[in-house]
Amino acid sequence: MRELSEGEAAVVSALLGTGLEPQATALRRSGVPRSTFTVIRRKAFQEGWLYERYLPSAALGAEHALFALGRPFAESARAVLQRWSEEPSAVYLTGGVDLLFGAFLLKEGRSAALATRLEADPGLEQLKLWKVEAAPSSIPVYFDYEGVWSHWTGQRSLRYPRPFPPGPRKPSGEPPSPGLRETAREIVERPFRETPGSEELHRFGPAGFPRSWRRLLARGYLEWRVFPDFSTIPPFQGGRLDRVALLHGTLRDDHTPADLFRDLVGLSRVFPFLYVIENHRVLLGALGRMGSGGGGAGEDRAPVLPTLERHLSGVGVAAVGREGLAIPRDHRYETLLT
Repeated sequence: MRELSEGEAAVVSALLGTGLEPQATALRRSGVPRSTFTVIRRKAFQEGWLYERYLPSAALGAEHALFALGRPFAESARAVLQRWSEEPSAVYLTGGVDLLFGAFLLKEGRSAALATRLEADPGLEQLKLWKVEAAPSSIPVYFDYEGVWSHWTGQRSLRYPRPFPPGPRKPSGEPPSPGLRETAREIVERPFRETPGSEELHRFGPAGFPRSWRRLLARGYLEWRVFPDFSTIPPFQGGRLDRVALLHGTLRDDHTPADLFRDLVGLSRVFPFLYVIENHRVLLGALGRMGSGGGGAGEDRAPVLPTLERHLSGVGVAAVGREGLAIPRDHRYETLLT
């Protein structure tokens, strides 16, 4: 299998950290010539290394989030994951015979009913839930892979950590109009309306959008993000990010979520792609490597478990290989707007 080049790794890093700024900004960050950047960017989307999504903020109606981590009975795993995927509020689901994980976005007051349904499922041996406000304060890192990728490939991250979309900068206090919601739905559905390989898909984010669409993004109702598909990205320097770990625990007295995050990143060189805070309970999503390449090999860093135990009690870890996970819902937000 071919390996990712330094230039390809740099372009992927630049795209994972990009926002609504002009393409020239990402081009400068990547450090590769313009023509090379354009070729690699097109390849990254055509070969499925990267894909784009538009994330709705809570201002569009889904004010609460529920995260579920379950251990299924082996013979029931597929059926339970199917039942979860039938929930209209499910936006991200992944699972295998050893674990199930789901992210659900809901209107106010509906998370308790969903939690009851999930807890009543007979196919689960164990289930842990985190019910939080869909806001940066409770979800300070929301599926942001720029940090782990930049560290893995030796790049400098730009926006990590990115939280759940904060919403309009000047909220009016009024619910969004039907017309605004319809426009948001059209934008959210955009990546699924285009045929793979079409040139329009590889334009730089919202470039070419109608002015009204760009204005809605600029106001913060939606956030454009680029996500990686690690199953299609070639190895880098002999290694791959092939392990998924979901860690959880309860903060000890006098320890804060910011303290834990600071030590994970600064001391243990772990860059969570997900960080959820429900009162003193935390949930972390992290990626690990298989193979010896990349990831700051040889750097001095503190072991992860002692760092966690210094800040958390009741530490739990669920870790599996990515190849054993199915992803039936991959950042699908359109049902929230219909």
